[in-house]
Amino acid sequence: MKVRITQKSEAKQPLPETLSVMTRYNLQDAVNRSNPRSFLLLLQQQSPYWLLNGRTFEMEAVADNETVKLNTLEVWEFDNQPGTGGMMETAHPMHLHALQFQVIERTVRPDMAAIRDQVSAGFTDEGWKDTVLVMPGEKIKFLAKFENYAGLYLYHCHNLEHEDQGMMRNYRITA
Repeated sequence: MKVRITQKSEAKQPLPETLSVMTRYNLQDAVNRSNPRSFLLLLQQQSPYWLLNGRTFEMEAVADNETVKLNTLEVWEFDNQPGTGGMMETAHPMHLHALQFQVIERTVRPDMAAIRDQVSAGFTDEGWKDTVLVMPGEKIKFLAKFENYAGLYLYHCHNLEHEDQGMMRNYRITA
C-alpha cells in the first residue's frame, strides 16, 4: 500500500467519551453458578507432558465435563496449582475458541504471590477476553456464554510447546 499526503490539515477529531459499552454477565444467571467447571493445568514426567484435567488432545474426543448446552451462561475455572501432579511453576495463557468471556475472579495461593506480583501490573481482567494468563498458583474464574453455534471447538494453552505436547482439548456445544 502506498500512502500519499496531498495537503496539511488542522482539523482535530476529539475522542469519544466512551469507546464502547460492555454488558457484564451476571453470575446469578449462570447455570452452574455454585459449581464451576474446573480445569486443572497439569505437567507429568513423561510424554505427553502437559495435560488438562489429566487428559491430552484427541482429535474428536470430548469428556463429559467438556460438553455444554447452547445458549447457556456458565462459570469455568482454570486452576494452575503447582505441586499437583508434579506440575512445575509456569504460566499458561489459556485460550477458548468460538467465544469471548469475562473474568470474574482471580485468586492466588499466598506462597505463590511473589511470582504473580512480578507481572501483575500488566494484568487487566476487564473487558472481553478469549485468552487469559493463569500464573503459577492462580485460579481464574470466568463467565462464558455459549451462543450462536453448536459444534466442536478447542480450548488450549497458547504456549506452543504446551499445546503441542497435550495441553489442548475439545469442548462441544450441543443444541
